[in-house]
Amino acid sequence: MRPPLPRHDERPQEPLRPPEAELLYDDRCRACRFAAGSVRKWDLRGRIKLTGFSALESRGHDLTREGLGSSVHVVREGVLLSGGDAVLAVLSTLFQPLSVLERFQTVRRVIRRGYRVLANILHG
Repeated sequence: MRPPLPRHDERPQEPLRPPEAELLYDDRCRACRFAAGSVRKWDLRGRIKLTGFSALESRGHDLTREGLGSSVHVVREGVLLSGGDAVLAVLSTLFQPLSVLERFQTVRRVIRRGYRVLANILHG
């Protein structure tokens, strides 16, 4: 008899391979923490590393000077993506079939606008 498979919340903390992207988010913002927690739940393969702004600040980064404090960011393949582009990068990393959407400017524009509207509602 084989041992039971680990539950979703019991999966190993360290992924078997390096993450494909790093999500940089405001860990002081309740909605941002919720969104990051959702990414963590959906990321069954450990493709995205989550890094809160406070961890970056503790490493000596000045988020205001670097322009990072105003939105969510993703570093993927050495490129910094922000706002709606970062959201699209997360979605296409988590759900590979969605990566085709990154090719369409109309989709990118809609996601960027949607992100700006939501960010304005949440952060004023």
